[in-house]
Amino acid sequence: MRVLLLSPDMDRAVQRADQRDKLSLLYLASALEQESIRVRVLDRHLEQAGDSELREILLSYRPAAVGISIVTETVPDAITCAKLVKKALGDIPVVAGGPHPSLAAEDLLANVEEFDYCVLGEGERTFPQLLETLGRGGDVSAVDGLAYRGSDGEVVRTAPRELISELDEVPFPARDQSAKYRAGDKDLYYFRDRYPGRSPVKMSTCLIISSRGCPFKCSFCASSVLWRRRWRARSPGNVIAELEQLKRDHGVDMVEISDDAFTLDRARAERICDMMVTRKLDIRWNTHIRVDQVTYDLLKLMKKAGCYYVSYGVESGSQRILDEIVDKKLTVERVVEVTRWLDELGYLRHANFMISHPTETREDARKTLELMDRLGGKNNLAITVIYPGTRVEKLARESGLLPEDFTWTRPVASPYTLPSVKQRLPYFVDTLPWEEVCAFLFDWAGRQGYTLRGHGLRALKNIKSASDLRKALFVLRVYLGRLPRQAFCVRKEKDV
Repeated sequence: MRVLLLSPDMDRAVQRADQRDKLSLLYLASALEQESIRVRVLDRHLEQAGDSELREILLSYRPAAVGISIVTETVPDAITCAKLVKKALGDIPVVAGGPHPSLAAEDLLANVEEFDYCVLGEGERTFPQLLETLGRGGDVSAVDGLAYRGSDGEVVRTAPRELISELDEVPFPARDQSAKYRAGDKDLYYFRDRYPGRSPVKMSTCLIISSRGCPFKCSFCASSVLWRRRWRARSPGNVIAELEQLKRDHGVDMVEISDDAFTLDRARAERICDMMVTRKLDIRWNTHIRVDQVTYDLLKLMKKAGCYYVSYGVESGSQRILDEIVDKKLTVERVVEVTRWLDELGYLRHANFMISHPTETREDARKTLELMDRLGGKNNLAITVIYPGTRVEKLARESGLLPEDFTWTRPVASPYTLPSVKQRLPYFVDTLPWEEVCAFLFDWAGRQGYTLRGHGLRALKNIKSASDLRKALFVLRVYLGRLPRQAFCVRKEKDV
């Protein structure tokens, strides 16, 4: 049996970091190869495979089934891929997997007839069992962790599949299935990120995951829903073995440990770092941390083991928003303390914030900018986006921010758009008016030393209609009317 695994492209401006490993498909490829199933992985963005190239691959490779890994941003191209598969090869099974189908299976299956099945959660065991069942004409209702359309057209969910408890049993990702590893193209191993006041910083696109899951429940994030608030970890020896394989087989000298919670078990994190040092891996790495999960000594050990950069979510400078809305379980003062540690230890660091939280006021937003000033360095500010499965989505539906006929499979008409960003996902815009949200973004960009020339050019390219033009002019008016460092001093006007 031949299987094609697809990673769709995005319908917005492609970011440099999109060259990162599509680990979910590479893990799935390994699981299929263990079952003696012939598999090919196609990353539409990395391999620049347009519709005609995809059609040629389908006709030459002739897979018996196609799996498409989907995050919410890639839904449009995933639908395009599914339609291309059906048109080229007829009625072969098209299976959706990944975070989006796991959290919005009913919506996807009800609105896109080209998708036959959705794998819910981890796919390493569900997908091979589905293929085996289909191959012998068996009953798919016996396959746990699956959603599909029943005989009456209604979506059926089978029993939830147990999460994989022993992650060491999962084979390493099949990196030879990735074009950048097959070609040994080290230019694709890295990208450069801009940092205020310094030269661009080299960052890794080579990822590993040392644990799965997140026990926390931030309102904007669906990770805890997807993983049922369970955290499972690979053993330190298993993690080190994969790092050694990356260095030996592919010459990788920089990786990202892309866990939701790498330092949740501090003793385990310390053991991994100790093994990096004693085995002289000579690999630089970066990761994401929570400031309430680290100590000064752990950060010092991580630095000794090659960690040079960390990002961490702060979300807001308002303690009220952190406590009542985000449910982040951390304090502003703890953020300041850990940031000071990172600076003392010589880390590159990147704090992430959001604006336009539910119930957020002008004063709350002002506190976010003030905390950024206290921290200094690189701080990112994003508008709160609505994702399926989150408490923010529930609030958006209850408050009418999402219309009753909303579906993730079609773009929603919204007055809240930034012309320089091809963002198809809806923003959560509630108590803080859109004009002030834009003004705060301009103030943040100025504080970070970013110029808006590139954004202006992208905005012009993205204008496709009179509506686009009106939205662009509105944002331009906000920009021209803003006073430096006084984003909160704007007139309240109706959106256009």
